[in-house]
Amino acid sequence: MNDASLTFIGGGNMAASLVGGLIADGWDPARIRVADPDPGRRERMAARHQVATTPDNQVAVSDADVVVLAVKPQVMAAVAQALAAGIAQQQPLVISIAAGIRESTLRDWLGADTAIVRAMPNTPALVQSGATALYANTAVSDGQRSLAESILRAVGLVIWVEDEALMDAVTARQPARNSDCPREQRGCWHCRPPSGPPGWHLKVPTTRPPCDITLPRLAARPSAPSASCRTVVSRN
Repeated sequence: MNDASLTFIGGGNMAASLVGGLIADGWDPARIRVADPDPGRRERMAARHQVATTPDNQVAVSDADVVVLAVKPQVMAAVAQALAAGIAQQQPLVISIAAGIRESTLRDWLGADTAIVRAMPNTPALVQSGATALYANTAVSDGQRSLAESILRAVGLVIWVEDEALMDAVTARQPARNSDCPREQRGCWHCRPPSGPPGWHLKVPTTRPPCDITLPRLAARPSAPSASCRTVVSRN
């Protein structure tokens, strides 16, 4: 579904990783636009990925099929509220990768009928070796779910959760120091839910050592892996 028009609001590190992964997966750079107030970020994004850039968020969303909100949580309210009219007119799928901002809050800012997917990529997604939890509200169609999944797969494994409260279980914990990891798994992200019964256990082989992810049983369902990432799923 890479014929969709995709706009990133914010051109920081995670946006750059997503853009690079999408293009590597065959997404046409001509269908990607990045809005950012920082001229340096716009120049780097355009030079590295040959995508269109703009300082104007309103222009950026005017013809977008998907809008990825990739700004810092502390500025999300102002950014989202300023975009609300354009979002209501265009009715794109909105994907938020801002940590800690719930779907209900985004809906308050953007409009009650907005199709919203919350995405929570973990740190290895910056090098396209991560895991991302996805949660969709009821306005998101099946086609939009598939589109969101294809976008976030550009940076690693994608896992849908049906309960938004479980999103933290996917990216819950990073070792405080690299030395906290076993030597053979340093550089990986280990994710364990803080409590609850044993659940699905996923091993994600990537270019880095295998990363282990544990999810509460039946609370989440892993998506089919992309060709570049095999996934082994077993019960604990």
